[in-house]
Amino acid sequence: ITSPPPPAPLMERAMGDTYKIKVIKTDTGEVVKTLEATTERSAERVERGLRINLNHSDYYTVIEPPKKD
Repeated sequence: ITSPPPPAPLMERAMGDTYKIKVIKTDTGEVVKTLEATTERSAERVERGLRINLNHSDYYTVIEPPKKD
C-alpha cells in the first residue's frame, strides 16, 4: 500500500496583497510587531485580539490596507 502524495502547497499572497496590523510604541513611534491578514475582517479580528492584553498607555495598533499597484 502506498501513501497518497502530499498536498500541493497553498498559494500564498504577495506581501503587498495583505493587510498589515502594526503594534506601535506610543512614545517613540517604533513598530514593535507586524502581523498580516488576507482580509479586512480577519485584520480587524487580529487587532481586537491584540488589544485585549495591550498596555494602552504604552502601545497602540493600526491596520494598513494592501498597497494598490
